[in-house]
Amino acid sequence: MIIITWFFMLLSLISLSGMLYPALTPYIRKTKQRIRMLNKLGKLKKRNTSFTHLETMLYLVAKNYEPVASVYRFFILTLLLFVGSFFTIFFFTSELTLTLTTSNPFGNMETMGNVNLGKGFSLFISSLVATTPYLFLRVRYISRKVKAGYDLLELLKVMSRHSHLAVDTALSRTADELPISNVLKRPLKLLSFSFTSYMYEEELGREAERFVRVIGSTFAVSFAADIIHEYKTGGGMGRSLETLIASMESQLFNILEGKSEMSDAIHLGTWINMISIIVICGGTAMSIGWSNYARLQFQTVQGVVFLGLIFISTMASFVIGLFLNKPRLDYK
Repeated sequence: MIIITWFFMLLSLISLSGMLYPALTPYIRKTKQRIRMLNKLGKLKKRNTSFTHLETMLYLVAKNYEPVASVYRFFILTLLLFVGSFFTIFFFTSELTLTLTTSNPFGNMETMGNVNLGKGFSLFISSLVATTPYLFLRVRYISRKVKAGYDLLELLKVMSRHSHLAVDTALSRTADELPISNVLKRPLKLLSFSFTSYMYEEELGREAERFVRVIGSTFAVSFAADIIHEYKTGGGMGRSLETLIASMESQLFNILEGKSEMSDAIHLGTWINMISIIVICGGTAMSIGWSNYARLQFQTVQGVVFLGLIFISTMASFVIGLFLNKPRLDYK
């Protein structure tokens, strides 16, 4: 009976959302247009740190990025995941109970009582589910930010062929010629658009600063300063681009040389960690017996916690090794 009740409640919520969304679409569209206009006029209030943090990551990662609107879409997605997962998990666990026992795997398991999973368990799991969009976004952003430093060199080489053109035209043509695999293709397109449509000089400075922030290298700062200077003075960019390309190629050679020396040490350290875990766990199991080791490891709270810590630390070592294996293209 309870299952049928929850089923009809869920069906009612889906039907209600399907009815409300078409009615709210015009208002959502008008709100987006107003946000874009206020953002262009510089009348939006100063955003907090978390808002700016998300907008910077979405600027580099999101395929359909829109200033301000993309951050609100991300917040709405997170909220929907939280609410949807909470009601889904609560629907399946509201009538389930968990039997608590003592943590002694060698004696008789004594029952300490029953706990209803219900709201607390659903709230905990839905909170974890709601953090997954941010975790995926963060990992993709870190990976793309490192790649952006290398893609900047490709961008400069393409742009050097258009250095005789005006800055806004050169940026637009460079963005069109960059391959899809270049993570700076869309940010450069947005930057070129700001050169042709800005109303205040501060707006142009904000767009250039945002472009530099997603790369985060000294070379990006030099590139942004050069194009703004050439845009204001009307001079050519050929010599400054050639100098910047030569500097980046020299630093790239140094990084690749250091990477070849460091790569073996990183891989060796990772495999040593794995071998150490296998030897320690296997030696302990052989000394106390496999059955006793299994009960200690999987039937006690301490054993499960330690197993989780081992798994997390091992995965962290792999991730850290992966990022160290491809350092950023910068002087730092």
